[in-house]
Amino acid sequence: MRVSQATAATVAVALAILLAPRSFVAPLFGALREPAPDPLPVSSSSLEAAYPPELFTAPRPARVAAPVFALGIGPYRHDLKLALGASSGIAAGASVVLPGDAVNPVLVGRVRDVSGSSATVETISSPEWKSAVRIGTSSVDALLVGGLNPTLTLIPRGAPLAEGDAVVSVDAAFPYGLVVGTVTDVRDAADGVLREATLSTPYTLSGLRAVDVMMGADVR
Repeated sequence: MRVSQATAATVAVALAILLAPRSFVAPLFGALREPAPDPLPVSSSSLEAAYPPELFTAPRPARVAAPVFALGIGPYRHDLKLALGASSGIAAGASVVLPGDAVNPVLVGRVRDVSGSSATVETISSPEWKSAVRIGTSSVDALLVGGLNPTLTLIPRGAPLAEGDAVVSVDAAFPYGLVVGTVTDVRDAADGVLREATLSTPYTLSGLRAVDVMMGADVR
């Protein structure tokens, strides 16, 4: 059986690729792959389709940066202890967010107890936590229930939501529209009527070294 020159050349190239070192071949295939898209931030412009534009430009309360004490050794810890208190203007009920200059910062919790030089923060990881939130660009209402894995509950069956959808706070106890996290693990609730999902946050409590406490005075 005769083999054409083109077929022979193709076989020779294939054998050369198979026998070549991986360090030589890998870059060739890597160059052929499409680059992965950059992940969208939680507070991206996609939210602007679902919420009023004022949410992204409105004045926000002034903030004070507060150092976070170590959580300490022990089982599941869900409160934060801050190294600032009433003497720095911090009051019970104040919203606590991730540090930074974002217009819609990420909600971590709220101040529960205050002394002169320290404060305790109830976080969304607390089993007692419950707050109203909305999900995605369709503004699906849900109830955030705290815990080791905070859960988005009371989601109507058939509501348009998907993993990765942004979750924002719409509870009257906090400034409107604070980012809470994103949706993951959408599933049927135990009652078989509603749906629920797990909330994914862009931080871990043990990794926090400082937070911002919203002080109540509006600034631009």
